[in-house]
Amino acid sequence: MNKYELNAVLKISNDKRFKYFINKVADNGFLYGLGYENGDLETFDVKGRIYVPLWSHSEFAVSYMKEVQNLDDLNIIKIDISTFEKEYQKGFDKNNVEFFDVFPINKLTANIVKITLLYEMLQDEIDRFL
Repeated sequence: MNKYELNAVLKISNDKRFKYFINKVADNGFLYGLGYENGDLETFDVKGRIYVPLWSHSEFAVSYMKEVQNLDDLNIIKIDISTFEKEYQKGFDKNNVEFFDVFPINKLTANIVKITLLYEMLQDEIDRFL
């Protein structure tokens, strides 16, 4: 990803970034989260909603980490979309994670989406290309 695309996407609305995320993840086959050496994804709790932030490219996660404090111990985790649900759902259930924060920027949440809805939307987008 070039710097121009990165900066342009960071300036568009939440809705447009969400659509961009769905399209890019379906097209590239990967998404990115923040996590630990062991591969576990970090969760955040805002007003009782436990969620996992996700991005379509690692560069957006890097940008987010620069803006938000106390994330130095986290790594960017590249996740294969074909195994995402199977590999991570048990951990989400165990930690009461019900939502994804799709494409947050700066210190703000973006599109809080139920996990099951995001899985469906990604699968629908992938199916469009099959």
